[in-house]
Amino acid sequence: MTANGRVDERLSELMHDLAGSAIEPLEEVLLQTARTRQRPAWTFPERWLPMDITARPILFSNRPLLIALLLLLAMTVAVVAAGLWRQQDVPSPVGVDINVAATERFEIEAAVVPAAGLGSLWLIIGGAGVGQVDAATGELLDVTQIDAGACGFLEAAFDRIWVPTCAMGGVAGIDANGAAVQIPFDMPVVDEEGTIGVDAGGLWLVGGGLGDKLVRVDPVLGQVVATFPVSAGSASPEPGFGSVWIAAKTAGQVVRIDPASGATQATIAVGQQPRHIVLSDDAVWVLNQLDGTVSRIDPESNAVVATIAVGDLANAPDIEVAGGSVWVRGLDLMARIDPAVNRVVETFGPVPGQGAITADGSSLWITAPDAGLVWRIPSE
Repeated sequence: MTANGRVDERLSELMHDLAGSAIEPLEEVLLQTARTRQRPAWTFPERWLPMDITARPILFSNRPLLIALLLLLAMTVAVVAAGLWRQQDVPSPVGVDINVAATERFEIEAAVVPAAGLGSLWLIIGGAGVGQVDAATGELLDVTQIDAGACGFLEAAFDRIWVPTCAMGGVAGIDANGAAVQIPFDMPVVDEEGTIGVDAGGLWLVGGGLGDKLVRVDPVLGQVVATFPVSAGSASPEPGFGSVWIAAKTAGQVVRIDPASGATQATIAVGQQPRHIVLSDDAVWVLNQLDGTVSRIDPESNAVVATIAVGDLANAPDIEVAGGSVWVRGLDLMARIDPAVNRVVETFGPVPGQGAITADGSSLWITAPDAGLVWRIPSE
């Protein structure tokens, strides 16, 4: 018998004794293995751990348990490997220079919030005025001063450009000739980032000193036609899918409301400080300011089906749906989310500081008031 044969025979005897005896110490088996295989003593457990255990450990005597643990280990390895593969397989977003992508770039000082409608580009200028801009040349045609104090985001609807007013609670509408009408509320409007939702029946805004009233305005009658209580700190009403969707900022929720009765139909947990809401054909998209994410809600199940990391969304970011994509304006960039894969596929920069976006047919308008710039890029 060869030397290796004798070693193997001795190891086989020791392992047989280990499995069949309750008194032989495991330490002897390990020490013998070290001697026969010439492994350094420091590589064996008894060098570092107390080895007062005897033979016939649980794993060797309980074959089903050993098999179960081996299967669990194999499954864990497979799951980790699959996760690493998916991470490696997801491509990084494509970086795009917005100055190259833009079809127009205008220098317009203090242009904050854009809206497209009535054949022009409209911008909140400075904070109190709404400017009308020639979309072809970038020429500032006129600025309409809103005595009640323009604040929040512009919205084109019912042959006017509408804006919430904060100095005197209400909403103001501007026609193509720059003439303004004021529809006052019997409550203040305090949200400087307030948005206006639009459906066939009118305009939706949040009012109240605590942002705790959902207000419906009939722009034809020029008056408030419904007021519903909502949680304090609500924002960004957006009608669609038979409901009005509203962000509950403090609670980190989106609330689905019956537009006829004001009753809560669903409450959906999203990210931290949800602010702006937009709708696509099959989803509700929510911009979460504090954690830099966008939540996608399925209106059929009232559940979040995707949470997409975007970046720094503090200080009045914006979100828009256009050309089959979701566009997010953050502090340092604009990102394009592909709804087919629920991730950012393009980032546009440099876009310095805060700003906003609006859709205009097949284009997007993007503002950067800190730089005094406005861009127009294709949305498809």
